[in-house]
Amino acid sequence: MKTLLEIKDAHTWFPLPSGFFGLSKQYVKAVRGVDLALGAKEIVGLVGESGCGKTTVGRSIFGLAPLREGSILFKDRDLSKMDKKERFNVRRNMALVFQDPHSSLSPRMMVKDIVAEPLVTHTPLRGKDLRKELTRLLELVGLREEHLDRYPNEFSGGQRQRIGIARALALNPEFLVLDEPTSALDVSVQAQVLNLLLDLHEKLGLSYLFISHDLVVVKYLASRILVMYCGKVVEEGKTEDIFSSPAHPYTKALLSAIPLPEAETPYAAVPLPGTVPSPVNLPSGCAFHTRCPAAKIDRCCSDEPGFISVNENHRAACHLLA
Repeated sequence: MKTLLEIKDAHTWFPLPSGFFGLSKQYVKAVRGVDLALGAKEIVGLVGESGCGKTTVGRSIFGLAPLREGSILFKDRDLSKMDKKERFNVRRNMALVFQDPHSSLSPRMMVKDIVAEPLVTHTPLRGKDLRKELTRLLELVGLREEHLDRYPNEFSGGQRQRIGIARALALNPEFLVLDEPTSALDVSVQAQVLNLLLDLHEKLGLSYLFISHDLVVVKYLASRILVMYCGKVVEEGKTEDIFSSPAHPYTKALLSAIPLPEAETPYAAVPLPGTVPSPVNLPSGCAFHTRCPAAKIDRCCSDEPGFISVNENHRAACHLLA
């Protein structure tokens, strides 16, 4: 499979002024050495608790959260080294669907103006030709031409998210970052939007980086999953491998937390003591060792673990696998 997007050793830190007059600085270490590869027409899931850095990874791809170190390659071109003009042209091939369909759409703009923004910016379409293209985009996501002349507050949450997807598809991109696009929706509406995304994936040959905290949703959509904790990927593998034989204690804890009837739960309960460490002052060694029920060796506290292969397509960063 040809690689479309490749993230290499990405670090994204945010300065946090502190001390006298804010002169000394601390850093929120949101992303720490993330590697990720996504192939053409592939769906990759990025999962983890809130605050683990998964959304920052998605935002870094678009330059909304600049990298401190590392590189992001799209079609073998380094996005982090492009000037504004180059990035402007490359952005035609990628788009971002935001988590909250309420705040991501301007309440003062009609749907026709919201969806038309990328077309007006990047193409010469105007007048009747523009209206025709906007109608096609809305029909693609299950809406009608009459919806073009309405405001976002006249729609349900699911319809708003469809409008956001239509806007993202305006320039026929190859790659979408989907930042928890169903988390703010009711369960029945979630299913409709997920099915729409799968249909668009098949029909248009799209690639997705699907960011979510919901493992069940990711299982339904993604062929491969990366699990993040405290800014690092701790496990990576095919979806079936992650669910059938999780290797990292954190992944096991996430899977055991999926709400299922007790008789149907295939995973033993893994309680996690304490809280997630502060990204400003992370513990030494494995960041998970302060909560890990299996941490019994000194290396967990002193050495940061590297990846160890579980099988050909499955690896995890845990000393206990050595």
